[in-house]
Order: sequence, then C-alpha cells, then structure tokens
Amino acid sequence: PMTAPTFHQQPIIQSGVMEGASTITLHSFNSSAAINGNDMFPIFNFGELRQEDEDKELDVYSYVQIIKDALNLNKSICLARNFHQLQKDDIEVNKRKVFVDIWPVNFIFPETSTQFDVTCLYMLQLATILSMVKPWKTRATLRVFLCIDAINDNALRTQQHLDELLSQLRINAQTRMIAWENVTSLLNNTSTINDSAATIPVEQQATTTGIAAATTNSFIDISDVYVRGVNELIRQQCDSTSCLYLYLPR
Repeated sequence: PMTAPTFHQQPIIQSGVMEGASTITLHSFNSSAAINGNDMFPIFNFGELRQEDEDKELDVYSYVQIIKDALNLNKSICLARNFHQLQKDDIEVNKRKVFVDIWPVNFIFPETSTQFDVTCLYMLQLATILSMVKPWKTRATLRVFLCIDAINDNALRTQQHLDELLSQLRINAQTRMIAWENVTSLLNNTSTINDSAATIPVEQQATTTGIAAATTNSFIDISDVYVRGVNELIRQQCDSTSCLYLYLPR
C-alpha cells in the first residue's frame, strides 16, 4: 500500500516583531492578532495541533485534499512511492542492467496517449536527471513507452515523432510501442463499472488542435477493472525496472 507522507509541527509559537513595519503579535493559531496594540478579528482558524503521542500519518481524505489544493494552485506534483524499499547499492554490486521507465500517458484519457504535454516533458526531465546519478548512470537504460491501439503506419509515425523529440532534447532513451486496446476497452465498458468505481472530473475537452484542459462539472467513472488492467499492463514490462514514472491524472 502507498505510504502516506507525514506532516508534523511542534505546537510552539512565539511572538515576533517585523523591523521596518508595524508591530505584529500573534498569540496563537486560533486567537486574534494585534497590530500596534489594536486587537483584530481572528486571522487564523487552524485545527488543533497533534500531540507528541498521536499518530502523525494522514488519513486518505486529508492526503487527497492536500494534493487537490496543490493542483488548484497550479503546482507541479510528484508523488514518490516505495523508495524506502529501493536497494540502491544492489544495483551497483550486482552489476546488472536495469531500466528507468517513463509512461507519458494520461491513463484516464487514453485518446491523448500520443500527445506529449508539459507533464510528459517534466517526467522525461526527472528521469534523465536520475539517469545521471550513480548507480543509474552506469547501469540504467531509459525507456519511454508509447501506448497505441494497434501497430500501423500512424503508430510508426508517432514513434518517429517521439524519437525526434528525444533527440532534440538530447535524451538517450529507447522507445517501445505497447498495444493496449484490450485495456482501454475496459474504460467505458458499463458492465465493469460498479459502486466502488472512482469518479474523476473531466477537465479536458476536444479542440481543433487536439485535447486541451478545461474545467467542467462532468465526471467519468473509472472502474476497478480498468485500473487493474492498467496496473497489469505496466507490471508486465517491469521485470528489470528500478524506477518508473507515471502520469498523474488531473
């Protein structure tokens, strides 16, 4: 299971003075502030701080809300998982080739699988930086996976476009085409959607140039069957993978 990040702050607050400005005294998180001795209405309304003996792990709802808030602020987000289990020294000791895999695919919107947006470029950048650090520098090969419905002329042209993009970015990586029509067929298959399906807001709409982000109130159902299908598709390619980068749906 994913390990939720922990956030903890010591319940210690001291009054402070800002030089060259009005004197600001902050009494506590949930009390009023005083500027130049004049009381004001409460300016903070935070919950109670955790005590030393309380669990510091976030619940699922709080964890998701933090990510949601960051997205609303248009921040770049990178979620790291299972790195505490990474045996980095073994990569160099065993002297075996490993892979750093990049899946620049928004799995919630398969129709955009051959389009490369800012998020895709960000993933490529992160993976490239990792490949320049020991032990990956001498042991790892970058692989970029291109998800297609079928291997045809259009797919070959898309792969050529990706190769040219990597060349322009001076990224030394292999490109691999993966047929996934058997997985995408599960996305809108109503027979697989159940009460436990997650709902994802539709934030993309068709334009004359492709797919662009747009905020709407619509939702699509993401079935557990589809999520498991995507997970299995990735796992089948990860026998010698040391680290992989996945597109975080918006």
